[in-house]
Amino acid sequence: MIADPRGGFRVANWSSTDDRFELERANDELLRRRRERRRQTSVPPGAYAREALPAPTAPRQLELAIEWAPQRLRNHGYSDAHTLPLVSPDIGKVTRAWRERPPQAWGRPRIELRAGNCWQCFTVDCDGAESVKRLGEFILDEGLPTPNVIVQRRASGNVHATYMIAPSVHRPCAAQPDVRMKPLQLLHRVSEYLTAALGGDRGYNGVLTHNPEYPGPEFHTDYLRTEPWSLAELNKAIPRGWRIPARPLTAIGRNVTLFLWAVKEAHRPRSAEIIRAHGADDCPEWERIVRAKHDAWFGTGALFGLPDLEIRSVARSAARYSLRQYSPRQFASRQAKRGKVSGAKRREAMAGRNRRIRELVEAGYSQRAVAAMVGCNQSTVSRVMHEP
Repeated sequence: MIADPRGGFRVANWSSTDDRFELERANDELLRRRRERRRQTSVPPGAYAREALPAPTAPRQLELAIEWAPQRLRNHGYSDAHTLPLVSPDIGKVTRAWRERPPQAWGRPRIELRAGNCWQCFTVDCDGAESVKRLGEFILDEGLPTPNVIVQRRASGNVHATYMIAPSVHRPCAAQPDVRMKPLQLLHRVSEYLTAALGGDRGYNGVLTHNPEYPGPEFHTDYLRTEPWSLAELNKAIPRGWRIPARPLTAIGRNVTLFLWAVKEAHRPRSAEIIRAHGADDCPEWERIVRAKHDAWFGTGALFGLPDLEIRSVARSAARYSLRQYSPRQFASRQAKRGKVSGAKRREAMAGRNRRIRELVEAGYSQRAVAAMVGCNQSTVSRVMHEP
């Protein structure tokens, strides 16, 4: 006699009448136990039903994604993690990737270190067999900031140098409305300078990073600085007069550059009318405008461009920022104040220039000579002299 998955019992091989009686007794006993269990858990009419239910257990404490991160990495400035980080099983060239829960993700050779809606770290990708040697020379000889973690792939010598940031910088995305301009611009400047100074790969998108705690022998990890960097500290390492490249070298730079342009474009009358008519979350025409600018700057290929989802998030975030910062009345009032200030400064500058023109003409110089000395056209000199 064996248990039936559908409930009760059955006999595998019928051999005698005793087997049938035994089956009936077993099933009757099972039904009796079920009726007794129902009677014990039932409540009389009008009774409070919750008293008959088992006592509730203590609520389970929610686990943060950072709690799954390796302790040694957290001891070197790693402060936040993605709830579903992007991972890849490929050690060399990445051909496939997916999102996975943190307990399984930290066992993959490639993992996304950045958090979902913010940059709490950024990575510089240095190619070549002598990457570690060159990186040490840059840090020791030129005084560049020391990375918190360096992970080298033994086969190719490729190095990922990761800088931890505190406090983290909110990313321009639709899910993060609290975007601040100054930290974004400073992070853009810092990441561009360090990538250029360390000879970083321009095609690296900054998402998948060598796993510092991968158990296999393919990677070698060096933990250096224990404290996270602030953007002000990293900014002090940038030489005075250094300018951000016209074409951003990093994915952070491309993201921030597109966002800053989109915010300015959202304030123009035509774009502002489109956003207010359709809203920030569902405005295909506004997204097409931002995508066209992205393609004009960075191209349509995947090497130096941003993913489609990120472009869409940047467009929505810029639209939300413009709607939150500027209502039509606030925008008109602010532009009027700026016009008054700039108009007063311009009139003051023009008054000084016109005064000098009159003094030079009265001193005997020709109008052509006065125009060359002041830096204006001869017609301007003539107009000033005929003014009352």
